[in-house]
Amino acid sequence: MQYLPSKKFIIILSSVFGVILLVFIIGSLIGRKERAVNLQIENEIAVNQEKLSDLVSKDSDGDGVPDWEEALWGTDPYKKDTSGDGIPDNIEIENKKKDLRESGVELSAPDVDISQLNETERFSREFFTTFMALRESGNLSPEAIANLSVSLAKTISDPKEEIDFFALKDLQINTDPAYTPKAYALAVKTAASKFAGQKLGSEMEILAKGITEESEAAMAELSSIGESYGKLALELKSVPVPPELSEDHLVLVNSALGMSKTVQNLSQVLVNPLGAMPSLSEYAIFNTRFIEIADKIDELLK
Repeated sequence: MQYLPSKKFIIILSSVFGVILLVFIIGSLIGRKERAVNLQIENEIAVNQEKLSDLVSKDSDGDGVPDWEEALWGTDPYKKDTSGDGIPDNIEIENKKKDLRESGVELSAPDVDISQLNETERFSREFFTTFMALRESGNLSPEAIANLSVSLAKTISDPKEEIDFFALKDLQINTDPAYTPKAYALAVKTAASKFAGQKLGSEMEILAKGITEESEAAMAELSSIGESYGKLALELKSVPVPPELSEDHLVLVNSALGMSKTVQNLSQVLVNPLGAMPSLSEYAIFNTRFIEIADKIDELLK
């Protein structure tokens, strides 16, 4: 049996299994406690920025097997000999592939001209060939899928559009000594309170629901939340800020703006799931930055 017989099939499978991977990644993002948008949100996400091009070839242990493939085969991407039995992982994986071929499972797609595929499609071909072969043979474990989703969440960061961020000159700097850091913090909270009830902070739950139920209504709601983050960014930009807090405030404003763009991109996940994955990673980055500054602002009120 042959897998991925055509470019069209690659795109279809990318969409189907892209959704599956997104569900796992989103699950890791919403598996934490969150508070409302009164700038008291908790989040412990660490995302490493790398380009999508690194995903295909990244090989942490240098054994010739990409990290994403090691995750599927159940080997440690940071050890050349995971089992410690003297047989390198690349040899063990080749042996497993040989066994699958002998059992009738096809691990290649000879009728696809790789040179005609772009980078994402080539990765899709390699990934989904392995994915489906393991599933067909009964060797695809939930742990393997979970490991892969973590790997993808950490490595994919390829923004689809430039974000027009603000600069320090765009902020309202208040040099009046009477305008204290605490007064600033209260002003920020007042600005943020205008968005109470608009479900800011619940976007990951809504995204997961939209994917699992294929709900266009949920995606529309997600798009609305993205727009609200943009309005929040503008509202925060208008808050006067003491000079010594201006850089942190700029991060806060631009993080809200970044979440606006990425959440709106994620609202298109049912149309282009694979393309939405970079936005998910970017969202996590902006969300983390926003929360770090929000925590500092909370401290100013104590």
